[in-house]
Amino acid sequence: MKLKSIVVLSAAVVMAGLPVFAKSKTVKKFAVNSEKSLEVFLTFDEETESYTAKGNPVTGDGFEGKGLVFDGSDDYLELDKKILEGDGLTFSVNIKPESWAYWERIFDFGNGSDCDVWLGLDQATKALRLAAGSATVLAPLPETGKWTTVTVTFGEKNAAIYIDGKLSQKLSKGVSPKKVLATVKGIYVGKSNWNDPMYKGIMDNIFVVSRILSAEEVQAVAAGFINTDSAGYQK
Repeated sequence: MKLKSIVVLSAAVVMAGLPVFAKSKTVKKFAVNSEKSLEVFLTFDEETESYTAKGNPVTGDGFEGKGLVFDGSDDYLELDKKILEGDGLTFSVNIKPESWAYWERIFDFGNGSDCDVWLGLDQATKALRLAAGSATVLAPLPETGKWTTVTVTFGEKNAAIYIDGKLSQKLSKGVSPKKVLATVKGIYVGKSNWNDPMYKGIMDNIFVVSRILSAEEVQAVAAGFINTDSAGYQK
């Protein structure tokens, strides 16, 4: 017997013999200039942007416009301690890794001893790991040569990783940024507080706010950023 091919429309539900199409939800972009808790927003597109770079990172083709190229040898950024003054923190970045090495860092905030929050490749699980206090939060490792939006949130009672706006894992434990601040030595992007490999690849749209964004807000960040006027209209 010859089987007929069947096409399944995921957006349709057949009811009374008629297809009823579900409305797709449009995710709004994040209005960055109206965010009161904004600490860092680096697009690398504007010559007036101010950041502390070590080594010799250069700009190249980014996720949108320009991005910052890390050579995996001595290139990294240092962020200001003020990002740790809130009760929670959200860090988001577009990354295009060239390669991965065990314990390689996307960021590392802490003292290189008993109080560190870091994001990088975990050797044991071979996954992307957010270490925040007693929390070990995991996500699939972003592919090399491809752009991925990675967003993490943490506070005293929770820690989470989102990949391209979708929750990978969330735990009901973490660490307060203020506790990290009390003994912090290095607040690095692309570098570890230990003697671990440095990030090799491109980063774009480094975004830090001193609060924990909701899942809906993380989706908006992954959709992109806009500037709005006082009435909420896009400029």
